[in-house]
Order: sequence, then C-alpha cells, then structure tokens
Amino acid sequence: MDNENDVTKTDPTITDAESKDNAEKHDDVDATDKENPLDKANKIIDKLHVRIDKKSKNEKSLQDQLDKANATIKKLRGGKDPEQPKEDERDQKIKDLEAKLAHREAMDNANTVLKESGINLDKAMLAMVVSDDEDTTDNNIRALITYTSQIRDDVKREFLKGSTPRTNGKPNHAMTKADIVKIKDPIKRQQAIKENLDLFKN
Repeated sequence: MDNENDVTKTDPTITDAESKDNAEKHDDVDATDKENPLDKANKIIDKLHVRIDKKSKNEKSLQDQLDKANATIKKLRGGKDPEQPKEDERDQKIKDLEAKLAHREAMDNANTVLKESGINLDKAMLAMVVSDDEDTTDNNIRALITYTSQIRDDVKREFLKGSTPRTNGKPNHAMTKADIVKIKDPIKRQQAIKENLDLFKN
C-alpha cells in the first residue's frame, strides 16, 4: 500500500483529489484489517448467502417458466389450447347432455314400439333393452318381441291342447253304477258304461 502512495507522489498524472481518494481507501483497508478475522469471515459468508439465495430464486423462477412453457407446448401439440379449458369443459357438458337426450329419445321410441306390440315394460327393464347404439337397441327390441310372441303362442297351444268335454255341462248321472250293472242286455250295458265312464274309473 505504501507503494501506491509512493506512486501518487512520483506520478505527475495523478491529481491531488485522486491521491486523497487513495489515502481514504487505504485508511478503510487499515480499519478492516484491525477488525476481528472471525467477524470478517462471517460478513463474507453472509454476503455469499445473500448472493446464493438471489441466484437460486432466479433459477427457480426460470425453471418454473420453463416448465410452464413446456406444458403449453405439450398441450398445443395435443391439439388443446391451454387458454381455453373452460370451453373444453363446456363442450364436454354439451356432449354429455346431448347423449342423455338421445338416450331418452331412444327409450321413448322403444317404449312406443313395444307398447304397439302389446309389451309393457317398466323403466328398469326398458333401460336393459335400450343402449347407446341404435342397431343394438333395434336388435334387442326385435328379440324381445319375438320372445314374447313365442311365449304367447306356447300358452295358447297349451290351452287348446286339452280334450274336448263330451258332456254339454249337464250332469249325465241319470243312472248310478248299480243301475248300469243291473242291465241284462250286454250291448245296452256297454253303451251305458261308455256314457258314464267316470263312474267306473275308481
């Protein structure tokens, strides 16, 4: 440091004001040299911490900006505009409502067709028949109508299958079993047995 003062004394280009500044700096350096070296180290460490904190905050901010930019690029590549999430939600709600409306109309149409065929279904059964696909719904309705018709035909055949009664509804028991056995003519007796066969079925 003495060399600097010597230089200012011997160098003609340095003015008196500059030599005073150098002297003040020299006094400041001497004052800091007199401080405790531990305090000096702590001040330097504090300054480094402040610098590191600023730098890390800046890097974190830059990383956040980079992440946001990458997310925006990814969404744009996927065909979605990141600034329009509300429109996407609204479009989805519209699609959902349209699907519900179409399903409701399909249920009403199916119910009408089934009622015309003589089939009454409750909502739970109708929901099993109706699907989102029109072809599947049509096939389900046809299958249900065919199944119901087969059951009706089978029930009708069962009712018609029975034997025709031989009596006209009047009691045909004018004769008793004992009266028929007493008939002496075998042809008349057989005729009477045939007419009153239910008396001899025991």
